[in-house]
Amino acid sequence: MNDLTIRQKLYMVFGLLLIIITATNLFSGYSLNSINNGAMRIATEHLNGVMAASNSNQTLTDYRQGEYSVFTATTLPNRIYAIQQTKKLGDQLDIAFKDIEPTLTGDNASLFQTIVSNWQTYRKNSEVMINLISEGKHAEAAVMLDKSKQDYQVISNDLTRLLDAQKGFL
Repeated sequence: MNDLTIRQKLYMVFGLLLIIITATNLFSGYSLNSINNGAMRIATEHLNGVMAASNSNQTLTDYRQGEYSVFTATTLPNRIYAIQQTKKLGDQLDIAFKDIEPTLTGDNASLFQTIVSNWQTYRKNSEVMINLISEGKHAEAAVMLDKSKQDYQVISNDLTRLLDAQKGFL
């Protein structure tokens, strides 16, 4: 090392710095690529499920309000409109649940199956209540509407818990 000239030592230091900078850039590029791949995986696989769960929670609230609109409608055209809107919201929830299902695994998947099962039961009871209103049996429909409050709360709480679990993954 002592027999090297100053010029050779400078070339060696410059070469060593060049190697260090190149290695650092390669490592940074690899790290950023890994981060980007993870972000893309989250965006393509999980974010859609989180958004669908969030939207379905709001749609469920709108569905419940639609049930009250059917019950409180004073004219036939208003009642028919409320029934149509409620049916449309129910169909939207079914579609949203189909979008959410493939994104879930483990405990979230079993919780979601419970939600779907409760939703199907709730929707059938809601249709029975709407039919009772259409037949003019308001007292029986009022009892069913009051009983469905507990079922609605269970579904809503489970959806919120599922949404919180999905957001925790992100």
